Amino acid sequence: MMRKAKVIALSSTAVGTVVLIATVLVWREESLASERKLLSQLETGTEEDKLAAVKQLGELRSMRAAPSLLRELRRAARRLYSRRKGTIIFSGDPRNQVGQWGQPVSQALIKIGRPALPKLLRAAADNGDFVSSTVASIVEIVLRKIEPELDALITEKALQPTNGIGESYTEPLLQQMCRLLVQDAARPLEVRRAAVEALARIQKR
Repeated sequence: MMRKAKVIALSSTAVGTVVLIATVLVWREESLASERKLLSQLETGTEEDKLAAVKQLGELRSMRAAPSLLRELRRAARRLYSRRKGTIIFSGDPRNQVGQWGQPVSQALIKIGRPALPKLLRAAADNGDFVSSTVASIVEIVLRKIEPELDALITEKALQPTNGIGESYTEPLLQQMCRLLVQDAARPLEVRRAAVEALARIQKR
């Protein structure tokens, strides 16, 4: 009798495990389908649909959405540049420079967090023209929000040139952050490589 009860208990446990795995797989597939739908909406939807997709992708913490979100920031900056070419003077929060896109996209990227770091580091290092520099300024804010511990280590202190010649200077925020990421052996290799790449690009400016 006891042996029969034990077999029944084990069978029930096995069935429960199978049901749990099946539930997780269904949930994962539904999440992926929802993510794909939102990414398509972000690419081809109306302005209102796109902004709604931005918010939902942030809530999903979709790592796959990071390139698309950065693309929308570039598009918004490009549209602004086309409309106001030659008369662009900005001050204050760069997230307000790209109309209604800056705040929701930056919030979505902050929610995605560290998985988006490689894409964000490369975007922040791209500072060659108005569009890329606008996106870089916004991404720097996002990076500081994602990495508050690193942000606390960043210093405003002026640095002396290593050769002792010339005036002192303040190392740019992004450059300091990249150095800290490169030096952190606990970071994923992909993040450290992106930081090395970003640092090299910054130093060539």
